[in-house]
Order: sequence, then C-alpha cells, then structure tokens
Amino acid sequence: MRDEPTDAAPPPEATLLRCRRLALKMSPEQLERLLRENGARLSGKRIREIEHGRTKTGARTSARAETLVALAQALGIGADELQDSGRPDAAMLLHRRQSSESPLAPRRDGDRTAAPGADILQILTQGVEEIRRTSLSPQQKQRLERFYLRSLRRSVQAAHEQLRETLELVTDDEP
Repeated sequence: MRDEPTDAAPPPEATLLRCRRLALKMSPEQLERLLRENGARLSGKRIREIEHGRTKTGARTSARAETLVALAQALGIGADELQDSGRPDAAMLLHRRQSSESPLAPRRDGDRTAAPGADILQILTQGVEEIRRTSLSPQQKQRLERFYLRSLRRSVQAAHEQLRETLELVTDDEP
C-alpha cells in the first residue's frame, strides 16, 4: 500500500507548465517536437508525468532543474515565474542562461534549448498577465486584451512584410 494519496495536487511548477502549454494550444507531443528541434529530449509521456506530478504507476515525480529550464524556455516562462512556483534552482539556472546570452546572438551548436522567439512570447504573455492582474472589470480586461493582441498582431505582420521586402531586395541583387 502507498502512504501518499494518488490524488495529491501536482507541484506549482507543474501547474505553471501545463497552464502555459494549454494557453498556447499545444499538445505534449507538439511540445516534445519543439524541444527536440532545439536539442532537448523529452517525450510527450514524460511531459504529462511532470505536469501531473505523478508517473503512470502513481509515484510522485518532478522535473530536474535542467529539464524544467528547457520546458520553460520552450513555453516562454520566465525565471521570476519559476521562482514564484517554488523552483529557485531552475529560476537561477534560467536566469544565468538568459543573462549570459543576447537574444540576438547567433546560437552555438551546443546550446539549442531556447525556441526561436521564446523571449518575444514571454513579453507577450507578461503583457496579458499584467492586464489580467488589474482591477478592471472582466469586460474591460477582455477588451484591453483583445486590443493589445490586435496591436501586436499588426506590428508582427508589418515586421514580416518588411522582412519580405528586404529579402526581395537582397535576392534581386544576387548574381
């Protein structure tokens, strides 16, 4: 017989991971592929176990700091959020990684843990969270969030169009 209840709540960092993944409308298998593209190996099954805080057999489990950092970077979770969820070890490791590199620096072969644009996703998510923490009414929050996301979408579309035009100019100049 097991002494620990099998219906115990998952650890806070597990809930953070699951909520962020679901907010991104990403399955564990999609997250697995993203992690693999960036050099980390973690199965969809293991992601589920980490998110639930239990293995299939019911044993308690949690992610090592390095694993949690890879997941956090892929999902755009910041060091402060890891700290707040009770994982100062992972928060410190993530902070060290973020402060040792410029987001614009080219990647080295040995460091592929960050998903492209994860820093941008983190900024976007922080903006939405700031709106949700205000004392505005639910309708006002929803309206402001829609406006914020629409504004960001327009900015991203404009930047993408500018990139296309630049690429056209550059490729037209090639011999």
